[in-house]
Amino acid sequence: MSRALVYVAAYALDEGETVQEANMLGGGHTDLGEHLVIRPYPGASAGDADAYIDPVFFREVFAQDVSRTVASTMAAAQRPAALAAFGTPSGIPGWRTIPSWYLVAKQDHTIALEAERRWRPGPAPPPSR
Repeated sequence: MSRALVYVAAYALDEGETVQEANMLGGGHTDLGEHLVIRPYPGASAGDADAYIDPVFFREVFAQDVSRTVASTMAAAQRPAALAAFGTPSGIPGWRTIPSWYLVAKQDHTIALEAERRWRPGPAPPPSR
């Protein structure tokens, strides 16, 4: 069975890198951090919490290419990310051993463009742009 990875407007972190570090590459900026709603959750480690995209800014930050109705539904149904996920170092990336391609979204407001554009050499083929 063949396997492949396709990254579409995603983080392709290397081992040990964090999402926070990726967002600062090349002076990068993302609107996401400015529009998170943080909520504690039972059993969370010290300093951890659930992070949601503020529904007021959801369409602008995450879904600018869909209708207001669809974006409102997506905002209401979103699942949180653990705040710790932004600062937790990545494990060994799949792109090191699995053929991979990457699509850069030039108008992404969630992931810094510099973080999307960076690709590391390895056994996977280079990204398609």
